[in-house]
Amino acid sequence: MTPNTKLFSAALICAPALLLSACGGSDSNGSGDSRVIATGLPEGLSLSLLDSSDGAFYAYDTSSETRTDLNAKAAASEDEAVQEMAITDTSVIGSFLVWPDNGEDPHDHAANVKSEHDHAHEEGELEAKYLLMRPGYARGTPIDADDFAVLVHFHEDELAAHTADEYRDAEDGSNLAEELERLNHYVEEQAELHAEVAEAMTAEGQTLCRAYVDPYLAAEHGHEEVHAGEEAQAGEEHEEHGELVHYALSDSGRVYFFEEHEGALERMQGHVKLDNTSSILDCSRTSIARVSEEGVLIFVPDTQMLYLVDAHDGADFHQHSTWSVGEILPAGTRADLVAIVGEGEDHDHDHAQ
Repeated sequence: MTPNTKLFSAALICAPALLLSACGGSDSNGSGDSRVIATGLPEGLSLSLLDSSDGAFYAYDTSSETRTDLNAKAAASEDEAVQEMAITDTSVIGSFLVWPDNGEDPHDHAANVKSEHDHAHEEGELEAKYLLMRPGYARGTPIDADDFAVLVHFHEDELAAHTADEYRDAEDGSNLAEELERLNHYVEEQAELHAEVAEAMTAEGQTLCRAYVDPYLAAEHGHEEVHAGEEAQAGEEHEEHGELVHYALSDSGRVYFFEEHEGALERMQGHVKLDNTSSILDCSRTSIARVSEEGVLIFVPDTQMLYLVDAHDGADFHQHSTWSVGEILPAGTRADLVAIVGEGEDHDHDHAQ
């Protein structure tokens, strides 16, 4: 894969300014207001947590430590796009697909194509969107309106959704058609990333569950390569950046770390075994997202746990902290799917294990 390819493949999360806003009160009153739930999760992230058994749907902002009942919020809202967030049919729940839309024409990276649903695609900026995929969707295959239920993104400071029907039979050249084309370009690049990392995992005797590369670092690398070319033309020296870390979660709950050297992936260190994880039944429902330049947050539905895996102060990657999603959700609610978006930030290394 080329560096530009990895820029698209890696991009899984959005700018931190687009996190859910907090409001006071309790989410149990049916208004969709937020409740403060102190967890100590790394700041700068927004989690959307969905229970596939009954459609319970919550958002959690790690900066304000607030939980919002998205179904109640949808019911109370006068905004049609916010109303579409409501989960009214559990039969459509398959998996989340997080998509960082950079707004660019996949056939012309110099162009910056605007969608009617895009609010601020500045150069190099990612707008996080995620789709609720229907159960029959196979990861890595092209997506049309029959494959997903809703596409979710932020309307300023709150989540809103657009139904798949809005994208059905989109006219060629329309904003919606161009948006679907960008989405499918991303899906194709993700499939290439998965294939590359799966080959490296096979050499380790492991089966790949999910691959991840930090999209913010990938974007920085892409910009640095452009600047390097400009500096070379000007006869200036350019400082080389390090290789991108390729995170690989196996179906046995191990996390491997690779870097690319001379066109091939090489393992950086020994693997990290996630606590209480011996097998993962549905890899499409796992999540990996950046928490800082030093590491990632991993969700495993089988254990109902969030794992912080990072490396700092020159040490190897390790499991730094864990949280149960039960700390966030109301009693009796589980999270079968979690979409994690946000840039994160440098976290407190004193987090409890």
